[in-house]
Amino acid sequence: MTIPTIRLFRSTDTGAPTLSGTAGALISVLDAVLKDGYNSKSVQSITRSGTTATVTFATAHGFAGDGLTIVRIAGADQAEYNGDFQISNVTSTTFDITVTGTPATPATGTITCKVAPLDWGKPFSGANKAVYRAPSGNRLYLRVNDANPNTDTNKSANMLGYETMTDVDTGVAPFPTAAQMTNGVPLNKSSTSDATARAWVAVGDGYEFHFFYANSAGQTGTYRQFHFGDPASEASSDPYGCLIYGDNAVSTSGPSNSSVTYQIIGTSGIGSQSAHYFARNYSQTGSSVAASKHGNFTLGKDAIGEGVIAYPSPNNNSLYVSPLFAADTSVLRAQLKGIYQPLHTRPLGNGGLVAANVSPIGRRMFAVTTANAATGNGETLVDIDGPWR
Repeated sequence: MTIPTIRLFRSTDTGAPTLSGTAGALISVLDAVLKDGYNSKSVQSITRSGTTATVTFATAHGFAGDGLTIVRIAGADQAEYNGDFQISNVTSTTFDITVTGTPATPATGTITCKVAPLDWGKPFSGANKAVYRAPSGNRLYLRVNDANPNTDTNKSANMLGYETMTDVDTGVAPFPTAAQMTNGVPLNKSSTSDATARAWVAVGDGYEFHFFYANSAGQTGTYRQFHFGDPASEASSDPYGCLIYGDNAVSTSGPSNSSVTYQIIGTSGIGSQSAHYFARNYSQTGSSVAASKHGNFTLGKDAIGEGVIAYPSPNNNSLYVSPLFAADTSVLRAQLKGIYQPLHTRPLGNGGLVAANVSPIGRRMFAVTTANAATGNGETLVDIDGPWR
């Protein structure tokens, strides 16, 4: 079985860290998603019959049986049992994986299993601060300040890209610049300054990741969105094509328009949207440049992912999706990978899954409901099978 290079993570997963209005809570979540994984368990045994190996635990393992979680197994003396696997035939204490070769059965060694992370690096860290870097692509730097940078009693964190960094507080060529957004792009993680858990979903690969989060109890199904990394460039080379976007202001009143909306080409123009920035423009010159993202407004209904086609499509029972593009200075520069605009009105509902008849890509789609105060609920669909590029 080919394991997707993408990973999906949810706050409802067993062992997932909690996002809340406390200092460092966001970094705990990003550490788990980007570099560490979570829900680490000791494996009691692995036995094999043909290419199917059954992994057994002494107690309930907690890994989801819905086909959305990728696990990482390590510590087996037989290399074929180690690595990242999609699990199947899940019970409370067992699941199956597909292995190559004919490793000895049962497996030996001190074996562990956890949710597999995205394998991003964390080159620098400080007190409630962290710097992350993708394993592939342009590998520009994301600095996260989760040490109450906006003096709102830990309700928000600040996110800032850099071309290079030498420590957690020192970098060259920030995006956005201080003139564009004084302290970077805010991520309004909670409406309250306490340990109350907030819902989140993350998905990504070795180039970029998307982080959806609902920062109050009343928004568990209406997510804001943060993104960092390299969308797939329309040019053969784009060394500064790293994109950051998120909330347009420090606020806990509701989902931010900027983080969830898609601009309308031909009405709003292209190239500038609040809290969206590339490291440099498409010609690779200058400094941080304002960016924007765009969906399909020929068949789309509004700027947050609704469409006009009935779901499922009456003629062929399909779910239709449109790719999303990022632009700067009136140039469509790259395609955001892994997320799509449905051409239907909220077809799946939050956390919904469709496994077939997705046109034009034919992969499973996971739904995340997004919203803004002006136009109500919309939906972003996440490709959980890949490959994204």
